[in-house]
Amino acid sequence: LFENSVNLYNGRDPHFPSQKIPDGEVDVATIARSIAPQSTHRRVLAEFHAEYSSRLENTRQQTTKYPQNQTKQLRSRDLSGDSTVVPGEGWTVLNHPSGFCDGTSNAECKRQEGDGCLMGGHNDSRSVLKGDGLSGWLVFDLKDVKEGLFMARTEIWHAHNSNPRTEGWTSENNVKEGRRGLKAPPPPLPDDFTIEVAVNGEVLYKVDEEGMKARCSPKGEIAYNVSVCKFVDNPELASNNNNNNMEVAIRVTGSGRESVLAISHVYYA
Repeated sequence: LFENSVNLYNGRDPHFPSQKIPDGEVDVATIARSIAPQSTHRRVLAEFHAEYSSRLENTRQQTTKYPQNQTKQLRSRDLSGDSTVVPGEGWTVLNHPSGFCDGTSNAECKRQEGDGCLMGGHNDSRSVLKGDGLSGWLVFDLKDVKEGLFMARTEIWHAHNSNPRTEGWTSENNVKEGRRGLKAPPPPLPDDFTIEVAVNGEVLYKVDEEGMKARCSPKGEIAYNVSVCKFVDNPELASNNNNNNMEVAIRVTGSGRESVLAISHVYYA
């Protein structure tokens, strides 16, 4: 389900005279574009605090259900196999403005009917992919993966029963559609809230609320309302893997429509 409006017009907007760089002033954008690319290397993420590192290791020991040699098995998916990890039908794109919104001067964003300033160029929105315990797997087909790293900005504080796609559903991947529920204060997560992560068609691990906290910004939110979760970090999964392509899938389980997860950004390397 994709809730979105359309642009009233396309093409780049004319330049604002007030935004022209005066003669003799520093052109920061031109300087930035002239900097030579840096050599590539694996980025070292911020180290976990010892408390959270210990919690994450305990989570891995308690929740990982695959043998140690399964990394080799996950390097490439056999699409003709019997994997049950298939794209679900219950995920919803919500609150996305019209057009192409990448935050650059090339954006053609939010020129939809009802907007008060079509040339405002405002790219910010609270757009998310929202799913719940009835949505099924959310599958990402990633290209040219070199480091085996997959992260996502997630929101697990959404109201119960707030995914419009699954309204009226009684089982995973039902076929009925509904309308969006009203916003309510963030509720506590159900006791059986669980996230499953699969790579190339094989379930990699399953975590509960505590496991998610250990993987999602363990030192606290990076910024207000920004929680980034590291779901996969294994370079071996990317090496010699079908032209470095990797399929990552995420599923919410537990308590049906009361277990809600939203994703707004995906990062991988």
